[in-house]
Amino acid sequence: MKEFNAIAIGCMAIFAGFCASFFFIGSEEGLNKIMEEYYISFPLRFIAFTLFGLLWFTPLLILNFIINKFFKPKTSIVGLIKLGVVVISIGSLVGTSVFYFGLF
Repeated sequence: MKEFNAIAIGCMAIFAGFCASFFFIGSEEGLNKIMEEYYISFPLRFIAFTLFGLLWFTPLLILNFIINKFFKPKTSIVGLIKLGVVVISIGSLVGTSVFYFGLF
């Protein structure tokens, strides 16, 4: 189960980073405005896509909780939450950095 959790969390982080780096719904003028005011919009975009990634992380937590309830091999839910939050946050930070600074 640890391997599945690691792969699933990695995929969620990549997905959150991809969405943060390439998606913008708005006009060109709106894009220019948030690019000029990046010191305000950068943290907001980072937080928003981190929460978006954590939204996809919730079913994995529920699945692990159910498996822990019925089977013997226990997965640490607290450790899984810590790992998920850190990895998804890093993915979102990288994606947001790519959006604002055009690293790729």
